[in-house]
Amino acid sequence: SPLLNAAVSVRMQYGNETGKRRERLSDRLGSIFGKVEILDMEFSDLEDLNEKVHYKVKFKVKDFVAREGEAFRVKTAFRPARLSGLAGLQKRLYDMILTTPASTEIVIEYIAPTGVTWQKNLENEELDTPQTAYRLRYQVDGNKLTVTRLRSFQSQRIPASAYPAFRNWALEVEAAEKRPLILTPKK
Repeated sequence: SPLLNAAVSVRMQYGNETGKRRERLSDRLGSIFGKVEILDMEFSDLEDLNEKVHYKVKFKVKDFVAREGEAFRVKTAFRPARLSGLAGLQKRLYDMILTTPASTEIVIEYIAPTGVTWQKNLENEELDTPQTAYRLRYQVDGNKLTVTRLRSFQSQRIPASAYPAFRNWALEVEAAEKRPLILTPKK
């Protein structure tokens, strides 16, 4: 969940038994993508509590895309934000209290196979409220598409007066992360 400190979770899941990282990553990624093959993985020093937690995983997935006529559809986010649960009410009488402020950045690099190209009309998103921020960035370099998603909760409290803006932000973030990426045949 974007409202939790993911560093604690990552340290717990992958820090204690380094020999089981590959198996645990396969299980976790498999629950999202189906059967995966881990090709490479890299972790920061998870035992150093002063070091920022990050990890990279390179893996293969079978049946990764969906066909749409001559084109192919790929998800922008495989674990999209589920913020509408926080923003289910039309208005609030009292302030909303969230967990500790935190940011989550997810970077996905897609490599298009020969014969197809990424859609040309990818539009970056920048959505902000005084308490939150969201960035969705697309960068195409030849057949490689890099998608970067940054979600940030900058305050623990959403004042009742700011709730309508927060609710709109949450719904817009969810919509942005549901938009598919399209691969089309090269002409």
